[in-house]
Amino acid sequence: MSSSSVQNTQKHLVLMGIGLSGIEFLKEWLLEPAGFRVTIIGEHPSDFFYFNALCGLKGLNHSFSCDPGNESETKFIVSSIEKIDIKKKSLLLPEGPLRFDILIMVNEPKPKPLFHRKVVFLSHLIRGDDYINWIQESVREAVVSGDGFVAMALAEQLQEMGLKVTLVSNESSLAKQSMPEEEACLVAKKLKTSGVQLIFNETINNYLLGEEGEITGVSLESGKEMPCQVVIHEKGNFPDFFFLRGQPFYSGETFRVSAHYGLETKDGIFAIGQNLQVFEKDSIENRNIPLSTQGIKLARYLKGKSLQIAETFDWKDPYQLAGLEWCTYGDFSTYWGNNSHNFYWEHPNGEIAFRLLFHHHDFSILALATLGINFDQEFLNNAFTERCKALDFINKMKNEVFTRESSEDMILLISKAFAVEFKGIKNESRTSLFGKIFEKFL
Repeated sequence: MSSSSVQNTQKHLVLMGIGLSGIEFLKEWLLEPAGFRVTIIGEHPSDFFYFNALCGLKGLNHSFSCDPGNESETKFIVSSIEKIDIKKKSLLLPEGPLRFDILIMVNEPKPKPLFHRKVVFLSHLIRGDDYINWIQESVREAVVSGDGFVAMALAEQLQEMGLKVTLVSNESSLAKQSMPEEEACLVAKKLKTSGVQLIFNETINNYLLGEEGEITGVSLESGKEMPCQVVIHEKGNFPDFFFLRGQPFYSGETFRVSAHYGLETKDGIFAIGQNLQVFEKDSIENRNIPLSTQGIKLARYLKGKSLQIAETFDWKDPYQLAGLEWCTYGDFSTYWGNNSHNFYWEHPNGEIAFRLLFHHHDFSILALATLGINFDQEFLNNAFTERCKALDFINKMKNEVFTRESSEDMILLISKAFAVEFKGIKNESRTSLFGKIFEKFL
């Protein structure tokens, strides 16, 4: 029996759409593929470029073939879905039917690339790698509009391809909703060092076009003009799964899913991403579940693994930014309130940062954010589960194994800085407590 026929008898998992939840699913699934071959379907050849950028952002190191005829166990194809036969578990593509055992739809908005006023300008491109080849051969300068992690990943991907890249943001710093200003400044410096130009507090006002309608540049709100052949907006549109129109579980924007992301009464078909309504018994509710959590939980559910381990990822979210790993643990937010203390330490080399949020009253840890530092998973699981006190957590770090050679010196620096700050916090807390007691006797 030929290897090709063996491949075709394998169970088949199809992932439709590109997004962070899908990447997290693939990261977890490909650790143990469970005998399935995997096909990712993109709507446009540019989707493969975006897919690669997200793989870099989330640290997914895997090879995906773009050859439709390749019987690779993991491949990326570009095609449109004309119809779905739910009973037969088959998708009708222009090239013919594609059978699946598991179908997962990723409902997340994609970036919007602009290169010509005519939508059909690149209609001759068929495969995902065709678009990447076109960029490398035809584009010298590129502009990315946005300020989030995805915008940074897109800019970094373009820069690594040899382009002159400018990232334009209408904010005063990068990832303002996700990353504190101090860490964002460190990442911005790394991006600049790599060759990416950053422009803040600006927006694209107009596109400059050539005689044939191709983009030749942009003009900013300030009046400044910049040459480019491609503009990519971080925020684009949601995919339209038009072949599901009329189905009770899809409204055209929203999917109705179970607690395990399965579509209502449809075995083997799932949806992850944004705009999900979860139905349980007789109730339906909108849930804002972290994208990373969705992908990991679904992968573990399909493999029949314990979901208890997956629960720990509710509070862990790692990203690769400009060669630095940014990771948050716990209920981290850039808008910490009066009920928490915020300890921040930064290494003089500008590539390592440590931030610990802990409760104002009992000093139990609430969240942790690190840049360029890796922790042992079990150590963190225990610390958050046991609601470890901030000082105890810092002391236990001395026995923790870091991935950098300078870990001992780094831990010592963090410990000393924390000891000084924590002493002041304790004195302040005592003063506040005595004040409250004194008030009762007045």
